[in-house]
Amino acid sequence: MKWLEEIHENDLPEVGKKALELARLRRAGFPVPNAFVITCSTCREMFSGRLGLHNRMNFKKLIKGNAFQDPITEGVLSGFKTLGSHVAVRSSAVKEDLKGASFAGLFETLLNINGEEALFQAIKTCIASQFSGRVREYARRNKISYEDLKLAVLIQKQLKPETSGVLFTVNPVTGNDREIVIEAVQGLGEPLVSGRVQPERYLINGFSERVTERVLSSEQAVLSIRSGGGAFIKSKPQTGACLDDTILRDLGCMAVKIQILYGFPQDIEWAIADRRIHILQSRPITAISYQRIDGEWTTADFRDGGVSSQVVTSFMWSLYQHVYDSAMHSYLERIRLIRRNKKIQWSKVIFGRPYWNVGAVKKALIHLPGFTERNFDKDLGIEITYQGDGAVTPFRLLGLLRAIPVMLAIGKTYLLQKIETQKAVRKFEHYEKVILTKNLSAMKNEDLGELFADLVHNRHLELETAYFKTIFNTANARLDFKAMLDKANKKGAGFEYLPLITALKPLKTAAPLFELWNISRRINREPEAIKVLTAGKTEKIFAHPILGAALKDFIKKYGYHSTRELDLRTPRWREDPKFVIETLQAYSKLDDKDNPRSRVEMNKNLYENELEKLRRFFSGHKIVQRKCFIRKLERVRFHTWYKEEVRDRSARMYSLIRNVSLEVGHRLTQNGILSKNDHIFYLPYQEVIDILRDKTPDPKTIRRRIQANKIYMLSFRNFDNPNEIGHRWRYHHDDEIKKSETDRIYQGIACASGKTTGVIRVIRDINESNKLQKDDILVTRFTDPGWTALFPLLSGVITETGGILSHAAVIAREYGVPAVLAVPNATRNLEDGQRVILDGNKGEVQIL
Repeated sequence: MKWLEEIHENDLPEVGKKALELARLRRAGFPVPNAFVITCSTCREMFSGRLGLHNRMNFKKLIKGNAFQDPITEGVLSGFKTLGSHVAVRSSAVKEDLKGASFAGLFETLLNINGEEALFQAIKTCIASQFSGRVREYARRNKISYEDLKLAVLIQKQLKPETSGVLFTVNPVTGNDREIVIEAVQGLGEPLVSGRVQPERYLINGFSERVTERVLSSEQAVLSIRSGGGAFIKSKPQTGACLDDTILRDLGCMAVKIQILYGFPQDIEWAIADRRIHILQSRPITAISYQRIDGEWTTADFRDGGVSSQVVTSFMWSLYQHVYDSAMHSYLERIRLIRRNKKIQWSKVIFGRPYWNVGAVKKALIHLPGFTERNFDKDLGIEITYQGDGAVTPFRLLGLLRAIPVMLAIGKTYLLQKIETQKAVRKFEHYEKVILTKNLSAMKNEDLGELFADLVHNRHLELETAYFKTIFNTANARLDFKAMLDKANKKGAGFEYLPLITALKPLKTAAPLFELWNISRRINREPEAIKVLTAGKTEKIFAHPILGAALKDFIKKYGYHSTRELDLRTPRWREDPKFVIETLQAYSKLDDKDNPRSRVEMNKNLYENELEKLRRFFSGHKIVQRKCFIRKLERVRFHTWYKEEVRDRSARMYSLIRNVSLEVGHRLTQNGILSKNDHIFYLPYQEVIDILRDKTPDPKTIRRRIQANKIYMLSFRNFDNPNEIGHRWRYHHDDEIKKSETDRIYQGIACASGKTTGVIRVIRDINESNKLQKDDILVTRFTDPGWTALFPLLSGVITETGGILSHAAVIAREYGVPAVLAVPNATRNLEDGQRVILDGNKGEVQIL
């Protein structure tokens, strides 16, 4: 037996999920009625030797007919007396209330149990419920081993509630992530949970605590406590609302706090007794629909090391949205796919992460002859929910004639944008040199404020607009070329796309990889340097004459990088070189034959082989076709390479912004406006500019806004948000159930050619990178440009996000690392130590 106070995080196998979470809530200070648990092993001991697996169909009958052993009886009775004369007997299964399977309502719960005989009979009934037909069917449908359905029994103090109910911390019908839904009934909540009554319904904005809607009930069937034990139902007219505004606000406030504790949306059962709120259960919301979210939205290309890879700060999103919305609109205007001055919302934050309007983008691109929705979605790693190729615009005469102005505009845009981007890059590099010479701490407040405003509002906009438009040009060039490639392959060309976009010009984003490799080769010839590096003491490493000098030079060149480059709260390498040192330690253990440059040379051969195939196919009288094909191929190759070049400058821009912003935050903290320097990142940059220009800013108001923004972030920090949102998608945790052992093959997008067999290493965070061993196959949700240096250690890459044009795909292709991206739930379905075959040609991962 264990009381809630005695339960810890590693006790799940003994106490079950419900008891574990109630204990967690109680430890965190939430009002959970006292309870103790008869553990899973104790429940098994109760009937030890009396039940055989061959008698499973008779378990319920056998359990109810058996007596308890004396030591167990004494412990249960002692706990019963401590709780009082009335208790609730509830199931707590190990597989219950999980993200992927709730088992809601499938196990027995018995209320208001009074007396010893009734108590033990209730315990037996509860244990026997795990053998019911509906439990077996639910486990089978969700691919959960029936043998794993271990059950504990929770004995909890019975409340006598005036009102009970459930609440959802996000609206599960509309998808509104700021709206709490509360349903309430008089008396006990069981009729509501079982669907036997029409509850009152309230909507609250969880972050302003404002009640936005009330739907009352005229009459309810009320389940009430009977003094002698048990409960009874009676119909009772509704004379007023079950909940007043004070209780509603308190419930809303407590709901937000519980979601912050877990970091993802919660389904909470509650009760009110003597005007006090009590929490009876909290579990993940299992399904969310999007009835009130217009259009179709995706995090594609935002999540692979991007701004959607985790919850986004208000500061970062204000920068990103300012640029993205402007760049997307002006780009589509320039190529004549949308009308001037048309109002379109191109991006927004949902569940704490940025999404962009893929529905509006497709609506514009559908006017392009040769547009194929499947190609578009596959490139970006967008979940495909339709059959065939989806929306397709064929090459027809009338369509071609209508598209001539658009095609001419696109052709012109390739050249114009290249010139504009090169100009933006040159201006930034000059500006960067000027900023880096300034002593920020010595600047006057007014000068620092103007520098900050110019940097975040003007300089950032200029460079990042060029970067985004280069991305858009890359996507258009890819779609244009892919249409021609598919047409040639239908005629028997047999071209492979991935080798054709491999062996690009040297990438700036990969330069740190080679530099660090060269350092590892130099220090391997210095026994003393290796000894210092292996010891891992940062001060001694940088004090070493050879090792320290090499790393100082490296940091001077590449110190603007970070493990999370689009999270301005994350220190850059120049501030915290831990990742650099750990990667160098790993490189030093590799042999010279593992030189990443040798992989690059192998890729050149793959590319040359495809070019030879191209020349043979377009031989003879196909000169014009060959020139057109090569021109489009070279355009894709250039933009794929150039996108990474501009991304390198983008990383440098964000490093500058972090430096300047932290100095601004320091000044605001000194002046009593902020409580910490980095709290500046929880305000939109526009608000920071207003604060700097305000002669009498109000610290209390500013801190309240910071706290509200932090609360919103924290409440979704652990949420596995859906990558796509809209009418054709629906978030459902049951889709995330771990596959059974019979499911050996996982499908994703083939993003880097090659086939390899190796050991899985699941890395959920860059801080776990020291787990990687030579020739491991990396499995992670996404990669970041700062992770590039890990690639020489790998024999393959598997991610849950990304597409053919993503950073991870580009780097993997360049260094000959087979990669399969956009494998759903890879970090849950694959486990450390498993051996797999990764096929980067087919986009398959097979467990051996």
